[in-house]
Amino acid sequence: MRYPLHIVCHIIFWTALTLPAAAGEFITITTPSPPYSVSQCLRVKGISVTVLSELMKMTGIPFNPKKVRLLPWARAFQEAETKSHRILLNIPRSPRLENSFKWVGPLTKRRFVVIAKKGTALTIDTLADATKYKIATIRDSGPEKVLVSKGADKSKIQQNTTHVQALRGLDANAVELFAHSDLATAYFMTGLGLNPKNYRIVNTYFEEEIYYAFSKDTDDTKISKLNQALNTIKTPSANGISRFEEIVAEYLPNGKLE
Repeated sequence: MRYPLHIVCHIIFWTALTLPAAAGEFITITTPSPPYSVSQCLRVKGISVTVLSELMKMTGIPFNPKKVRLLPWARAFQEAETKSHRILLNIPRSPRLENSFKWVGPLTKRRFVVIAKKGTALTIDTLADATKYKIATIRDSGPEKVLVSKGADKSKIQQNTTHVQALRGLDANAVELFAHSDLATAYFMTGLGLNPKNYRIVNTYFEEEIYYAFSKDTDDTKISKLNQALNTIKTPSANGISRFEEIVAEYLPNGKLE
């Protein structure tokens, strides 16, 4: 008897969650953050998960990528900060959080950018210039909140429930610009059949480095080995391409925005 795909996905998901943790195995938690952490068939995949899986293998630390848990932000942060043997993905490191975790990274730099279609006659040198045009955003997203905090004219912002509406509007010239994370936008475009090479970044209005945040009880030797392994993954090989870049390309087969 063959079961529909969504039923198979539910079986896989709940089976993974009920499996007991192996001795010494970390519990990994994250929030939705494409393409770093994405839900696929009720499993959590993405750049951060793939890199972490390779780091753990390189250092001999038990890790099961099938058991990464996707939680709302507040719950994920509270659990990682208060419980032992946890890993929280995609976290900006700040003085306020410095002593709450032990850090592996940075994994990469996340950028919030303003994007336009190539060929459109827009003159944008600053964020103030961008706000002269109609800008699509995803309602209540981090990039939208930062955009407003930096003085964007709310009357020029077209809020959208999903990235689908925002990017379809940009493609159809219903809006001139879209403000969001650079890699997330390229990932969304690929899923919608849009080519990132047909668009360009006209302004970068925010940047932050993201890390793996480990529970404070994590042994310092493990943290040191993991950071060394990450440096190895990010070092270009003989062909000039690092393993990290190869992993990014797996999730962005049509390339990044430039």
